[in-house]
Formats: sequence, structure tokens, C-alpha cells
Amino acid sequence: MTGAVAAARPHRRWWIAALLAAGTAVVVATNGHDLVAASTAARRLDPAWGVLLVLSSPVLLGAIVARHRVAQRTVGVDLPIAAVARAAFAAQFVNSVSKSGGVAGVGAFTTEARRAGVSRARTVAAYLLVILFDQLALAVVLTGAVALLVADGHFRSTDVVAIAVFAVYVTATLVIALWATRSRSTVRAAYALPGRLAAWISTTVLRRPRTHVPDTTQADELHDAFTVARGNGPASLRVLAPALAVDLVCVVQLWLALQALGVSTGPVVPLVSYAVATLFATVGFVPGGIGLVEVSTAAVLHSFGVPLGVALAAAVCARFAEFWIPLAVGAAVGHGYIATDSGVRV
Repeated sequence: MTGAVAAARPHRRWWIAALLAAGTAVVVATNGHDLVAASTAARRLDPAWGVLLVLSSPVLLGAIVARHRVAQRTVGVDLPIAAVARAAFAAQFVNSVSKSGGVAGVGAFTTEARRAGVSRARTVAAYLLVILFDQLALAVVLTGAVALLVADGHFRSTDVVAIAVFAVYVTATLVIALWATRSRSTVRAAYALPGRLAAWISTTVLRRPRTHVPDTTQADELHDAFTVARGNGPASLRVLAPALAVDLVCVVQLWLALQALGVSTGPVVPLVSYAVATLFATVGFVPGGIGLVEVSTAAVLHSFGVPLGVALAAAVCARFAEFWIPLAVGAAVGHGYIATDSGVRV
């Protein structure tokens, strides 16, 4: 049995590599026009502002690592900073090429936890805190953006719909987190539900008898992780600061892109544009916010009087610093996980 499992591991690695490669290919193919546009826009950039825009990417990567580091310290996990950085970049990549609500990237951290002999439950708990506070940070940024939109008369009915969907999404996240800490048996039942449904469809509809035997290990780990996260109470609020820092760096990147293209503006325009674009990307069903971020960013910028061509160029250039550079870093690190380990398991 052990030999069979060991023999299956290379196949699992190849499947994971194929899925990640496919996700990356979709992102690149569907965003190919943006890369061309970014190249064209780069020729119009002011070199000094362009350098600052590129240099903002390492700052963003640092903020991404910081929020994981703070979350881990909050729940008592002490992974080496190099391990935190590797896992954070790999998770960023996996989450960018998949639509999993940020959950897919947890496998990179559990891999590092296993290597370091650190509690898996606490590591997952820290990751769940990051997911939760990422949503809360966006809610804070969005609240400020909505206030500015209303004050400036740019608030539209489409914004109401997106905000309503986002509110439902955040509320559901909080309810699930609280519910998951109440009963281990309930979490087990919920975790086994997809497998039972698949077995029922196979047996009843496809006439292929199949019995689902649930594995409670991962359900118990999920319950324990939620319990650990909840048990830290007010101390968990410290994760909000680095989560907000990630959003604010992205706002600065859009501001830098506008400055590089000769558009002098204060912080209001890039703040509102980033918040609305990220909102649509979050509630959308496209991995990495493909197309949605660029179009919605350009649309909001244009509503503030920025010429449409310049608005699109600014959106593409900011996207290059905010999305493509971290994606490239994460792809390199993520490949290392697949090549050296038995696979990233969520």
C-alpha cells in the first residue's frame, strides 16, 4: 500500500503542475491584449515615474508576506521568514490562476508547516485569518470609496449591485467561520456532502454503484483551525493593518501609473478606482479578475475625466505592477513546491 501511494505521488505532482499551467495559460491568453497595451503604454511613460511603479512591486510583495507573518505570530506559529515568503508567493500565484476565494493557496503553507514540524491546524488558522482580514480590509477601503463616490456624485446603480453582492459574500464568510467552530460533527457532515452527492448521482443517475466513505481528517483539521482562529479574539485584529497595507500599496501603484502618463491627481481618484475594480473582481467568477479589473478601473478613471485611452493605459500599467510581477514571482516559487514535494494539498 505504501508503495502504491509513493508511486502515485509523481502523478499527483504532474496533475497539479498541469492544472497550474492551464490556469496560467488561461490568464496569459485572455490578458494577452493587456500585455500588448502595456508595452505600448510603456513607451509613453515618464521614466522616473515608471521606475517608481516597478519598484513598488517589491513593496507589495513585502506587504503580502507581512500579513501572513503577523497572522502566524497571532496564533503562535513561528515559521522562518524565508519559509513564510516562499509560501506567500506560491499562494499568491495559485490564488491568481484559480477561483477559490483565496483558499487554494493554503497548501503552500501546510507544506512549509510539515517541513518545519509546525502545527498544521495553527498554520491553517493563520491562513484563514488572512483570508478573513483581506475581506475586512477591502470592506474598509470600499466604505471610504463609497463615501467619496457619493460626495462626488459618481455613485451608480451598478455600484449598488456589486456592493450588495460583496456584503453578502463577507457576511457568508463570517457566518461560516463562526459556524465551523461550533460543532465538529457539523463540519464533518458539510465536508462530506460533496462526496455523498457525487456518490448519489453516480448510483442513481448514472447507474454506476458507488459508496462514499468520508475521510474526517481534513474536516477535523478545518474545525480545529477555525477554533484556533476564533480563540485569539481581539488579538487577531492586528492582522488588519498589514491587510490594509496591501490594498493601499495597490492604490499607490495606480496613482503612480497615472502620474507616469501625465495625469496629475490626488489620492481620491486612484482609491475609488481601485476599490470599485477590486470589488468587481472579487464578486466575479473569473480567476485573477481577468478583464474585469482593467475594464472597471479604466471606466471609473474615465468617469473622473481621464481620457479613455490614458485610463486604459494606466489600468494596464498598474495591473502589470500589481498582478503580473507577483504572478511571475509566485510561478517560480510555486514550481519549486511541485518539483520538490509530494504536491500542494488543500
